[in-house]
Amino acid sequence: MSVERPCVLVGVTGCIAAYKACEIVRGLQKAGVRVKVVMTEHACEFVGPVTFRALTHEKVAVGLFDDPADPIHHISLAQECDVFLIAPCTANVMAKVACGIADDLLSTTALATTATLAIAPAANVHMYEAAATQENMEVLRRRGVRFIEGDAGYLACGDTGRGRLADPAVVVRETLGLLVERVGIDALRAACERWGEVPFTAVVEQVETARVAGATAAAKGRTDAFSDMSKHPTPDMPPGMSRFRRLRTPR
Repeated sequence: MSVERPCVLVGVTGCIAAYKACEIVRGLQKAGVRVKVVMTEHACEFVGPVTFRALTHEKVAVGLFDDPADPIHHISLAQECDVFLIAPCTANVMAKVACGIADDLLSTTALATTATLAIAPAANVHMYEAAATQENMEVLRRRGVRFIEGDAGYLACGDTGRGRLADPAVVVRETLGLLVERVGIDALRAACERWGEVPFTAVVEQVETARVAGATAAAKGRTDAFSDMSKHPTPDMPPGMSRFRRLRTPR
């Protein structure tokens, strides 16, 4: 876990939605969050590592042995982050994480991390709705993995239905909410004030929106990144979230 600056490790897998991960990275950075990126080899067919290196000013990890200075790269990545967000996450990678398969750097890091694990799925509607995929997602939910799901709509393959990646702004705000759960609001405030590009009140607005959206989704019987909060005997808000209403700017 990071000590000074909250850190999100963004895992990018191989699908057309990979380009949207660039927006997610920038959205998190604007809130003052440190962002590192790990990619699958197939993801590199859609967006090159140099793009994420330019955005994050960090090394971009792809292969298990691509950093000679770090012989146990998957462990250092796993320990360094507070939230591991896989966005977009293909049905294949969800299946590997559900089964504990660790055959590349991203899946090995996912198995090794004790950070909050969040998944933003992206797949063809038939792959997404396949019984195997839905069962894998349910297994991951039971293990505490948080899902950030998009609405049904037009897909790049030409089909229409569920499976498209959630809007990057939604992924960002829900990931910020998970960071608050993990490190507390004070840590996020300090990071935003020191490294952020937007006022902290704007970040608060994003996290509060995510909390309300999660509560609404839970009431409708859906599961997303925050709906699990309504199913456990814990307070509705993570530590520090009760301060949000007085911090919000007047409308």
